[in-house]
Amino acid sequence: MHILNIATEPIKIDINSQKASFTMHTTRPRIHIEAEAARLEISQPKGDLQIDSTAFRNSYGIKSQQSFCLDNAQEAKTIGLEDIGGIVEEGNRMAQIDSKADAVVELATESCFPPIGELTWAPLVKPEIHYTAKPAQIRFINGNFNLTLERGNVQNEFQPGKVNVNVAQYPSVRTWVSENKIDMML
Repeated sequence: MHILNIATEPIKIDINSQKASFTMHTTRPRIHIEAEAARLEISQPKGDLQIDSTAFRNSYGIKSQQSFCLDNAQEAKTIGLEDIGGIVEEGNRMAQIDSKADAVVELATESCFPPIGELTWAPLVKPEIHYTAKPAQIRFINGNFNLTLERGNVQNEFQPGKVNVNVAQYPSVRTWVSENKIDMML
């Protein structure tokens, strides 16, 4: 009796795969703001102050050289005129012959007792003060505002996947016939 033998081997496939990759790099957008505040500058120049204390000092008795010389000259003129007037008056008194009074004795007596001086209160003159104000200087400086925009960036990288298929063993069918000398049945 003959036996038909059949042996099969399946196909063997070697599959290598690589996944696809997708990478994304982003840069954020940026806003740069530079601001300078507005300024207000106010300055006040010094005013002119003039104080004339000449009249005040003169009324107090402290005089400048020029004022002292002028006052002395005026006083000398007044005294000179008064003395001239006094001499003329004495001469007129002595010239009055019809008068029974002794003019020389009276003049000598009057010269021994000078007239009593007078105390007078004189007001002090205020000093002259003049102030000239200068106007304030106002300056306005505008502020600055700078805005700079830096755009964001998106970078994409795509690497496609790969699939490699290799046949490691091809399928095969083997057939052969063999003789069996023993007849068995089960």
